[in-house]
Amino acid sequence: MEPLCYHDDDPLPARDEILRRLNGQVSREAQLEVLRLLCPCRNTFRDPEVWRFVIHLSRMHYRREVREGAHHAVMSLRERARIDTRTAALLREIGAGAGQRRHGWLVTPDPIEHPKPVRNDVPTIIEMLASDDEIERRDALRALFRTDRHVAAPVWREIDRARHSRDRRLAAKAARAIERLASV
Repeated sequence: MEPLCYHDDDPLPARDEILRRLNGQVSREAQLEVLRLLCPCRNTFRDPEVWRFVIHLSRMHYRREVREGAHHAVMSLRERARIDTRTAALLREIGAGAGQRRHGWLVTPDPIEHPKPVRNDVPTIIEMLASDDEIERRDALRALFRTDRHVAAPVWREIDRARHSRDRRLAAKAARAIERLASV
């Protein structure tokens, strides 16, 4: 079974262009495309105004496919917040998720105690460990090694499985993640 993975996509347009497309000042297809690109499974973008608008679209847009695209992006943002402290801070700032049972840890005082990582967190963990961003790497390590020096076996197997993926980018990122884990 191929592990869950992130897709490398086109870069996001500039913030003003994102807002223009979200406002529907372009075709429905362009609006859906920017929602797809905003999804944290494709890009990391933490602008509060943009995310407030995406939340609004997920609740109020008259087209079902736009609501669903926005809803998917918001749910993916919440999932990333399980590992990524900057995304968690964004959720706190925009008030989108702290009340959910799975995200109760978002309202706890510092230091943040991450929930136990699960298989669905593996793509985020791989991306963050392979990142050149020191904060992302630190967050991934904190999530993996919550209370002791052991990574849960199912999570470790998924990271190792990704290293053997047919997707070269995913395999390279997983190999880099494993190298960084080995050096801890």
